[in-house]
Amino acid sequence: MAAFMVYIHDCGLFDDSDGFGGFSTMRVGVFMTSIYLLALFLGIRAFIESRGKIYRVAYLVPIVMLAYQLFVHILNAREETVNEFNTKVVFHTLIVPALILGAYFVGKKNRWNER
Repeated sequence: MAAFMVYIHDCGLFDDSDGFGGFSTMRVGVFMTSIYLLALFLGIRAFIESRGKIYRVAYLVPIVMLAYQLFVHILNAREETVNEFNTKVVFHTLIVPALILGAYFVGKKNRWNER
């Protein structure tokens, strides 16, 4: 079913004259949105399947980033100030997840060594 998501635009349901999600055509917009949606579903599935594993929390970072990108495409906010590159973006997408993952694994290692 997921393999056919990229061909929804060929069903004649959409007018291809104006784009979707900030893209020039409906085809590209639906294609990119379906790719992000499929990747988000697969990330959530990987998170659910890794129940009880030490690395489970590491799946949350790409899930949150994919969800953010999906909402940016759906709401057509690619040209807005919320999606511009600045120091806050670097801080929120690179440094904070790295610190959270580092603190999680250090805490997990300390608890493991106490046993």
